[in-house]
Amino acid sequence: SSENRECRLARLGSQSRFIAAQRQVYVPLGLVNDSVPTNGTMFAFHLSRVAVRLFGSLVQLVNQYQDEDFTDHSRRTLDELLDCLARDWRALPSSFDAEFKDVVPDADQARYAILTQTAALRLAFVAFQELLHVERIWRVSFRLRPLRDTTSEQLFFLYYALDNCEHSDAPFKAHEYLAQRRLPAELRVNFPLRHMPEFSEAFGCGQGAALRLPQNAVCSVFNLSVPSLH
Repeated sequence: SSENRECRLARLGSQSRFIAAQRQVYVPLGLVNDSVPTNGTMFAFHLSRVAVRLFGSLVQLVNQYQDEDFTDHSRRTLDELLDCLARDWRALPSSFDAEFKDVVPDADQARYAILTQTAALRLAFVAFQELLHVERIWRVSFRLRPLRDTTSEQLFFLYYALDNCEHSDAPFKAHEYLAQRRLPAELRVNFPLRHMPEFSEAFGCGQGAALRLPQNAVCSVFNLSVPSLH
């Protein structure tokens, strides 16, 4: 059946997802396997792929049950955050690909998908900084030999962008969004980065750059204390 075929394909995939009907977070073999080092410095860089996808599913779990466990204050705070993200979505500069408006026409409807991706990247970056022991503990600047001018923070964001590279058309993007609330690849990368001041700092984005928001316009997804690498 088509349902069984979808399950088989899901096992071969690499996209973690939350299954509401079963109250389960599904982690496929393709996401965490023998290709991911279990220790050492390079494991931290795999978090730009593994952790973003896993945290994305966990954020969906929180969204699903917020009405059961959230206090009134927590719900108001979440609504304010969702409104902040939706406002920035509507204010995206013209330099962004306009095609996404046909795929995700309603910012209010997409608020949770936007939050999921933005929160997942934030959490993954914090985990990356905590686990990059060579810099956090030993204060040694980690560089790849062929990319001596690229910092570890830049590498993390480059790996994140590469993980979202895909060759897709508008119908595929629309199907992915309608079926799984998965944002188009361009927006999975570019939108969360607007709310990651660490990105604009790492790449030296100047004032007015599309991926650098004024400080008062950045939506604070998590009030986490990010350990310094320097």
